[in-house]
Parts: sequence; C-alpha cells; structure tokens
Amino acid sequence: MNKDMRQQRPILIVEDDPEQQDRIRTALQKLEDDQRVKLIFCGTLEKALEEIEQQAKRGSPYEIVITDMRLSASDRRGGIRVVEGCVAHGTRIPGGQTGEQLKQAGVLVESKPFCIVVTNYADTANIAQAFAGGATTYIPRDIGEDIFAAILYHTTVRAMEELTNRELLGFTLKALGQ
Repeated sequence: MNKDMRQQRPILIVEDDPEQQDRIRTALQKLEDDQRVKLIFCGTLEKALEEIEQQAKRGSPYEIVITDMRLSASDRRGGIRVVEGCVAHGTRIPGGQTGEQLKQAGVLVESKPFCIVVTNYADTANIAQAFAGGATTYIPRDIGEDIFAAILYHTTVRAMEELTNRELLGFTLKALGQ
C-alpha cells in the first residue's frame, strides 16, 4: 500500500498537563509527519467525553485513544471514564451482516477501540482498574523518557496494524456474504 492510499487515523489524546502533551506529541511525531495519524488533544475529561460522542455521531468513532489515568488531582478515575466512553461508542462488528452472524455463532468477537492508559502512578490497583474499564495497554511514565516514547510509538503502530487487519477481515466477510 503506498503512502497516498493510507488512511489518516485520528488519535484522541487526553492529557491535562501541557508538558506531557508535548512528550506524547514528540513520541508520535513521525506518524503525524508521515500523515498516518492526526493527533487530537483534549485537556479535560469533559472535553474528551464530548469529543468522543461527537466523533461517534459523525460515524467514525475513535479507534485509538491515549489517556492519562488521572486527569486532575481530584479525579483519580478520569482516564477510566475516557476508556469506558470510547468502548461504549467505538465497539462494532466487522463485516456487516456476515460478521453479525459469525458473532452469534461464537466465531467472531467485537472490534473494540485501542485504549492506551499512561500514568505516573503505576500500581496494581490502577492497572486493575484500567483493564477492568476496557484499557488495552497500560504504560507507566517513570520508565525513562526514551523508553516511554519508544513503547508508546510501537504500541500505537501495532494498534494501527491491528486496525488494518480488522478492516481487511471486514472486507473479506462482506465479500463472503454476497
């Protein structure tokens, strides 16, 4: 697939700290420069939930979301609510009617968005909450700037590859159903 045929994927980034926003932008800059992604930043939980809902109403829910676990000092679960909102608005069945039939037969599972939680507070309780809420990946920030950037970049690339595979599966299922 050549560069011009690639779809530019919007990635929602929910982070209230401008320094951390810059850190995430720097980690994903190559993807943005290659026009593979469009980074959408929200600095508050309220703005993020509104953006998630609006994007879903436009018929194109976010498939990749990167969110801070704590979006303010008083809200320890803000990131979880972002993840839950994305899962609620972004879960779908690939392949249309054929996909629905395969799901009912127990052969196919729903396609859920990739929700990457990042945090300065990596502990067992936070990790458990994130995954229970629907997070796909959990990345602590205190592992060193270069390591954090590399893990975030490669996790995002892997999510994009998986989304492409799901799209191909959907096209295949639709073709089989005709």
